[in-house]
Amino acid sequence: MTDEEKRLLRLEKAYATLAELAANQDERAFSLRQLLAKQDERMTGLEDSFKMLVELARNASERADQHESWINDLGAAQANSETKIAALADAQIRTDESLIMLREAQANSDIKIAALADAQIRTDESLVRLAEAQAHTEQRLDALIDIVGKSRNGNNP
Repeated sequence: MTDEEKRLLRLEKAYATLAELAANQDERAFSLRQLLAKQDERMTGLEDSFKMLVELARNASERADQHESWINDLGAAQANSETKIAALADAQIRTDESLIMLREAQANSDIKIAALADAQIRTDESLVRLAEAQAHTEQRLDALIDIVGKSRNGNNP
C-alpha cells in the first residue's frame, strides 16, 4: 500500500468518524426536542386542568347565585361549599407541586441544553484543530513529494 493510499485511508476513516459524531449530535438534538415536546404537552395538560378547576369553581359560584332555594338549607350548602373549597385547595396544592416539579424539570433541561451547547463548542473547536492539523500534514506531504520528485529527477540522466 502506497503512502498516498494510506493517507487516503486515514482521511476516509477521519471523515467517517466525523460523520458518526455529527449523527450522534443529531440524535441528541432530536432527543432533546422530544423531551421539550413532552414537557410542553405536560404543561398544556396542567394548564387545561387548571382552567377546568377555575371553570368548575366559577360554575359552582354561578349555580349558588342562581338557586336561591339553597339559602333555605344553609347548613347543607355550607358543608357542600366547604367540601368543594377543600377539594379546590387540595387541587391547588397538587397543581403547585406539579409546577414545582415542572420548574425543576425545566431547570434540569436548561442544564442539559447548556451542557450540550458546551459539548458542541468543544466539538467545533476540535474540528477546527483537526482541520488545521490536516492542512499542516498536507503541507508536509507536499514538501515530501517535492523532495522525492527532485531526488528522482537528480538521479535520472
